[in-house]
Amino acid sequence: MIRFVLFLGCIFFLQIEKCVFAQDGPIKVKVFDGSPQQKAESTTNKYNNKNYININPYLLGRGAFTVGYERLLHFKHSVFVDLGLTYRDFVYEFTQDAANWSDRTITAKIGNYLSAGYKFYPKGYDDFDGGFYISPSFILRNYNLTEDIQYNNGSTDVAAKVDASYSMQQYALKFGYCTESWWFDDLIADVYFGVGLGETTTHGYEVVKNALALTTKTEQKPALYLGVKIGFVF
Repeated sequence: MIRFVLFLGCIFFLQIEKCVFAQDGPIKVKVFDGSPQQKAESTTNKYNNKNYININPYLLGRGAFTVGYERLLHFKHSVFVDLGLTYRDFVYEFTQDAANWSDRTITAKIGNYLSAGYKFYPKGYDDFDGGFYISPSFILRNYNLTEDIQYNNGSTDVAAKVDASYSMQQYALKFGYCTESWWFDDLIADVYFGVGLGETTTHGYEVVKNALALTTKTEQKPALYLGVKIGFVF
């Protein structure tokens, strides 16, 4: 019985020795330290152009001259800011007083424009080419105007200059699509539309009992957005 056990042990030892020395190269040992393994970097996380500088021709009709900058943070996330100067929002003024709009004597001074927000690209980002996005944002517009008027004080007409400025603070949700030009490399068009809600403050005047009274009216108004940004990426 003992000889039989020794015989089986010898056979087992010879089989192990055969398996070890039959390998062509050195034995590779993989050590597992308990930490999660690093996955190979996905090519979708690699991007070249992370900056987008643009102008917004649509806002010229709203009396705003802006320059925008967008910075990519991740292949699905970016932030942006638009800065500019304002003159007169003829669209807003016409809707407020269409009957007397052309008869008003207005003097405009430079105001300011600010918009900042976040963009989410659900399908990822490809150098701002072919990227659908969703973007919540904040918009602030100030228009500094004065108006020359005349009113009757009960005995004669009096000329006066009154504050006619107005401002908008809006929260918007926009949907857009970025695409690269067929003719020029790195020329990007960003087409968007959206809805918003904001607060509009308007300064004006009233004549009460032959006396001039300045007024300030604040109201909440919905807003619609439709436009296009054009610029270059780098």
